[in-house]
Amino acid sequence: MKKFCALALSVFCLFGCSGGDGGSSSGGGDVNPNVTPTPVVSENFRLNFGPFGGTQVVDTIYVNTPATGTGAVSVQLDNQNRDATQARATEEEESTTPCRDLPRHLCEKEESQMKEAIQKRASGVTADEVQPKFEEIPVGGDFNFFVVGSGTVTCRKVLPENATTHCSIFAEVRNGVPVVDQARAQSFADAWDSNNPFKPGGGIYDQVRAFYGSEWTVNGGRDGDSKVVLVYCSSATMGAGLFGFFRPSDEFLKSEVSTSNEGEILYLNADKSDFDILATMAHEFQHMVRFNMKLIQQGSFAGEADNDTIDEGASIHAEELTGYSLTAPGGGNTFMFQAANAYLGAASTFNLFGDFNGSLKFYGGGYLLVKYFHEAFGDNAFIQFNTNTAIGYQNMVNVSGLSSSELFRRFSLALLASPFTGAVPAEARFGSGFTTEDTFDIRTLGQVSLQGLQPAQVFNPPSNAGAVDVKAFSPTLVRYQGGSGNDLIVEGTVNGFLTIQSVFETALENVAFTDVNTIDSGGFAREDTEGSADDTSDNTQASAYTNPVAPIPDSFKWKVDGIFPSSR
Repeated sequence: MKKFCALALSVFCLFGCSGGDGGSSSGGGDVNPNVTPTPVVSENFRLNFGPFGGTQVVDTIYVNTPATGTGAVSVQLDNQNRDATQARATEEEESTTPCRDLPRHLCEKEESQMKEAIQKRASGVTADEVQPKFEEIPVGGDFNFFVVGSGTVTCRKVLPENATTHCSIFAEVRNGVPVVDQARAQSFADAWDSNNPFKPGGGIYDQVRAFYGSEWTVNGGRDGDSKVVLVYCSSATMGAGLFGFFRPSDEFLKSEVSTSNEGEILYLNADKSDFDILATMAHEFQHMVRFNMKLIQQGSFAGEADNDTIDEGASIHAEELTGYSLTAPGGGNTFMFQAANAYLGAASTFNLFGDFNGSLKFYGGGYLLVKYFHEAFGDNAFIQFNTNTAIGYQNMVNVSGLSSSELFRRFSLALLASPFTGAVPAEARFGSGFTTEDTFDIRTLGQVSLQGLQPAQVFNPPSNAGAVDVKAFSPTLVRYQGGSGNDLIVEGTVNGFLTIQSVFETALENVAFTDVNTIDSGGFAREDTEGSADDTSDNTQASAYTNPVAPIPDSFKWKVDGIFPSSR
């Protein structure tokens, strides 16, 4: 946890208009191409943070939430009395870390086939075929599954149906022998049905459904069975880096997708540890459930698939909710840790909801956002978010009751300030007490710490000039440190819709957060050297603060200019 504390100058500044609160979803269709983009407004600003030196740090977060979900806002900075800069953080290299789901290049053909099938359904081109009944296959019976990336794979039924409640279990046959024996298969079935070893009191199946909804169950779903099919394959078939996957194409008829296995099916890598297999079962089942709640809708196929980042974040959070967390007995979840850490190191470099490419940073950002939303707004809101038919970040916004900029501001602030000690406001905390710099005992990694939100640019000491590009839905942190004790004055020009919040940090445990400036009739709140701290006119908001290191001005005020509405 960070040892310095937070004394915040909560400078909440808006550029543009409320039309910028539309949210974004690359896969979920949030963005309406017929909506006129937010007008671009050029604004100058001046922030005087007062005497700044010693161990003080000023962190300023810039957040851009445009209606179109694309584009970057350029911020030109003039930082007085500083003489050096560090380079902007670079884009995270593509990760080679093993992944929960199919790589993107294998998904492209699958997605194309599904889109074609959905279009046929919309045109009334469907067929009433008899689906295979997996429950009717006897123990020892074989079924040839199409496995993405490998083709047809012969799998054998390992357990009798009377040994399971909510699953039918098959295992790939290699050299005449299933890759999972009956004893191990029974342990997986027990964890799925009723006795999850990492969250006692129930099974993974019901624990996921309690928060996320259900898979396609009406008339037994695509296969007509009441159980989910769990198929365990070898690494030779699935690939050593893949833990497992849910294949949406299986929810269509063979007449629609020729390689469909026609059922509610999860594919798991039998060569992984039992912990990772069980965590992956929870992760992939969330995908199956979400695909039904959002698109299939119990056989009507009337909806749309959710945004990829939201879907993956919800699946990692499903691992956490079923006990496969960062603090699990015997060691925390390696994949979860690596994903969260990847996002914290690269959050400023990409649009969280755009151009999903399957890299860890998207998984980690989605997880941290979904986790924050659940812990900030509670179980009922979280369940509503998962089980309604709406999709994307805009669904999260609507359920929260906030604007998209306000919700993303709170999330971004929690990424920065959750490790701080002292009187941090609740909105800047994760409800569970989790912080973005916590230390965990992680399986395969040992004692490791999350790196916290990393700055896009550091001024140390701040120079006379600088710039930062704020991508859409990208918490962009600019850090000032190493001051000489003179006033820290930041002047700049912004083009576009932007939210700014600054946080004063000090090694001393004397912290105070001011109220966030909510502008309901102004384009920007800027320093006003005229007037008094008691000025309560419509155009002035006073923000007193305490600086425990150096003398401070008597008041710290912001003048509101413009005619733009509040973000709340």
